Amino acid sequence: MLANGDVMGLFNTLVGLCLGAVIGSYLTCVTWRIPRRLPITGRSICPACRRELKARWNIPIFGWLALRGRAGCCGARIPARYPLIELAGAGAGAGLGAVAGY
Repeated sequence: MLANGDVMGLFNTLVGLCLGAVIGSYLTCVTWRIPRRLPITGRSICPACRRELKARWNIPIFGWLALRGRAGCCGARIPARYPLIELAGAGAGAGLGAVAGY
């Protein structure tokens, strides 16, 4: 049985992990769009064919794994930097959640 403080620490870590992955995902989007002078808001698009991505393809880390590193719409390769940035964000968020709480 976990003590009350342990449960809150675990909860904070998990929330931080999820938020960090989402922020990392957004940062990959921003780093792709800004050099191309595209708006940083709106639905995500495939860099290869420019079609809108389905929500299930856009889940940080898991979407890339489920699609095996390929775009669901056209099969183009998705660079490994996308999930790596998301993982870095998840790790940073989990660390912040564990140490500082939310």
